[in-house]
Amino acid sequence: MKRASRLSFPQLSSFFVAFLLLTFGAATAKADSTTISGSGIWGTGAAITSWSAPNDSWSFSFTVPNPTPVTFFHGDTAELVTTAISNFSYTLNGAPVNIPPANIIFFTTAEGGGFQIQFTAGGFDTTHGFSCASSFCEFDAFGDQLFTGTAPFITLTAGKIAPVDFDQQGTKGGFDGSLGTGSTTSFTGPTATPEPATLSLLALGALGILAKNRKK
Repeated sequence: MKRASRLSFPQLSSFFVAFLLLTFGAATAKADSTTISGSGIWGTGAAITSWSAPNDSWSFSFTVPNPTPVTFFHGDTAELVTTAISNFSYTLNGAPVNIPPANIIFFTTAEGGGFQIQFTAGGFDTTHGFSCASSFCEFDAFGDQLFTGTAPFITLTAGKIAPVDFDQQGTKGGFDGSLGTGSTTSFTGPTATPEPATLSLLALGALGILAKNRKK
């Protein structure tokens, strides 16, 4: 009876490396979305709204596809808007604000970077006396440009935000409350999705290692 040959240590090592490459490739191939989250404190001049109040804490989290489908907001190439939003949450002083965003706009460095979350389906501004459903309310986060590319798809990249504010404006002029700023205490920015070509190279490399050692 012919005895089964045992694999040498170099062959076992190669198989292990190939397994890791294939596992990493399979895992990252599923990373087609990214979550952005942050928290902070509103300043003493913040308006009293559904999302802000003087000295109250705030936090948010949302998930978007990465790459992210976008269009130019009102034709402006420096403002890229998406509605592909999931798992959105926002809290004010620890209490959830259950109002979905209408869209999220990502800004280039020239526009101040960061992003803006727009709400139009509900909410209110008590300080200035209007409903966001008949106007608009916006959470603004300023900082790094968090993407590369342009419409129709951008790739989200890591970065930071610093100050935030909440803008409120009525449909007939109204008030812009951007002076009520807040500070950011934590922020988890997006992580870029690996390119398909990179994943293919990883898989081919792993298969090459297996094939080479199979012949020895």
